[in-house]
Amino acid sequence: MTDCISIPMSAASDALDPADVREVAEGLSRPVRELSPRFFYDEHGSRLFEEITRLPEYYLTRTERALLLRWMPEWIGGLAPRTLVELGAGSAEKTRIVLDAIARAAESAVYVPVDVSAEFLDETAARIGAAYPTIDVVPLVADITDAFALPDGLPRPLLQAFLGSTIGNFAPEAAVRLLRRVRDRMEPGDRFLMGVDLRKDPAVVEAAYNDAQGVTAEFNRNMLRVVNALAGTDFDPDAWEHRAFYDREAHWIEMHLVSSIDQVVTLPGAGAFRFAAGETIRTEISAKHDRASVDAMFAAAGLAVDGRGRPLRAHPGRPALTPCLPCPARSCCRTSARTRSRWGVGRRARASARRWSSSPSRRIRARRFPSSRRTDRRRFPCCAVSGRGTGGASSRRRMASRSGRFRMVASSATSPAGRSN
Repeated sequence: MTDCISIPMSAASDALDPADVREVAEGLSRPVRELSPRFFYDEHGSRLFEEITRLPEYYLTRTERALLLRWMPEWIGGLAPRTLVELGAGSAEKTRIVLDAIARAAESAVYVPVDVSAEFLDETAARIGAAYPTIDVVPLVADITDAFALPDGLPRPLLQAFLGSTIGNFAPEAAVRLLRRVRDRMEPGDRFLMGVDLRKDPAVVEAAYNDAQGVTAEFNRNMLRVVNALAGTDFDPDAWEHRAFYDREAHWIEMHLVSSIDQVVTLPGAGAFRFAAGETIRTEISAKHDRASVDAMFAAAGLAVDGRGRPLRAHPGRPALTPCLPCPARSCCRTSARTRSRWGVGRRARASARRWSSSPSRRIRARRFPSSRRTDRRRFPCCAVSGRGTGGASSRRRMASRSGRFRMVASSATSPAGRSN
């Protein structure tokens, strides 16, 4: 079944949406001019991105696919979800691995792909519906950066998935807001699956965003066509060039459009914007994480990382996948003061983390695997399964009993927070 639910969006109307015009005007008026990555995705942009995922330089998709193939049968068998909600579904090619595991584990289930492009989503829903007759497909057209409600009556437990390291496209505060919305949609027994790209050689990352075939460059310029359609601007995409570079201090890659000439761009209701030759518009960041930043991000959002599954240790040429245990502290014991401050983890959490970090099981683990942390967290992508855990004494006992394995540790869940932005 492929019943389509649509949340009203400006892409579905010929009339300009004042919110789009306002967002573009605000972005172009900032000291560092920028446009939201959500403007990448009309139907053509979605197809270009699918082409990017098949490029030899773009390691993320291949690595994440390998991780899903390795771990999904075991994880789905333990979680037994009845509904899969995928944020930013796209073509849902990798999602088939998750759906295969769900179809084997349950007689019936529901798949809710969420995407901003209605046309592309309809095609995805039709393909998935034909391939999985026991799974009801309920496509949901929505912008995942905004608050949205799930369809009523979805069977539980529910698994939300956010794959492709898309969380990296959000600055720290925005990432936490998005994850809080994810948490607000969760009930006891629900889980959240997220792909994260870990920090690695900047040359590898830069090559992935500057492919030799120029597909990423065309994807970047296509944003201007989308903005023209939605906000009524008169950008000339051919007058802009693609540039992507890695910021070693911020630990993210930035994509920019560079004006190749002196030019003026008009925006209805907001006036004209002048660009000198060489001036840029930032179109995307893609943050690369380590264990401490992932722990802090989840802690600030009120999520706990679940310990189902077993760790796959990383070494050169292999990815790192680390399912996690809940920790009684609100922040990870290995989260640095700078990272805690950046992700909004408080003083009380730091005190709790210090108490736990001095525990015997923690010291034993550090002695047995002295180099695991450095190797695992500096290279290759990873996935983690997250849930609204409770932590507490049982978690500490379970953690101590498994001290022979090096695992990422994250916070226990806090009380539900209201929806934000």
